[in-house]
Amino acid sequence: MKSWMSWGWTNIIMLPINQKAYVNSFLRQIDNNVKNEYYLDDLSDAEQLELYKMILPMVNKSPQGEIRYPDYTGETFRDVSNPTTRRQVQQAIDDELSTAEEAQQWFPGINDPISNMEFIKNLSSPVFALKTFLGQSGYYTDEDGNIIIDDSFDFNIGRERDTYPTSPQQAFREGFSTEGSSIFNILRGVGSLLGPKEGEGARIHLNLGTEEDIIKKIAQMEEPQQTERMAEIMDELGLD
Repeated sequence: MKSWMSWGWTNIIMLPINQKAYVNSFLRQIDNNVKNEYYLDDLSDAEQLELYKMILPMVNKSPQGEIRYPDYTGETFRDVSNPTTRRQVQQAIDDELSTAEEAQQWFPGINDPISNMEFIKNLSSPVFALKTFLGQSGYYTDEDGNIIIDDSFDFNIGRERDTYPTSPQQAFREGFSTEGSSIFNILRGVGSLLGPKEGEGARIHLNLGTEEDIIKKIAQMEEPQQTERMAEIMDELGLD
């Protein structure tokens, strides 16, 4: 008989994809039957819609490329800014490997991390869910014209190829920083120490369909929202 974890309680509770993957990444270390692959259907409708709207203009420019933090709606790094990344970026500036202007282009808002209240508010944001689920990922177009995102849910800590390698233990200690959202810092610190390392996390394979498919899906998913909002406005104005 399978354990209660083998199916995964996070599949029962309607958690955003980032929270589901985060919790499952720890449960899987106890039970190998816990979910270890994520596909498009695992994302909520709101998360899928935000992903479609983000990727479409990128695909128009190039059939393959990299999703960076500024590409997400809001174009900011504020909500994922953390002590470890801030230290590494500042080291690069101090060592003249980068300028402050270049750092702001890659990590806009890095020195203005969100507060705990902002973090709590973001827990229901589909954009924040995607940003902390996919992070910086690559996409490509297959031979059938489908847009594919292949990645893994892990914590990129301790990579030897990094200019300023950080051990999981150091990232964990830095997670107790009180600058910015202490809740986010601690969660990331714990994940860095105990979560899956690069290449060891759950597989992410998102087939978004062709550009034409994406355009149709956006229209289909936005129409009910527009109709509902119009009904609300008419109700507020006392119109039938």
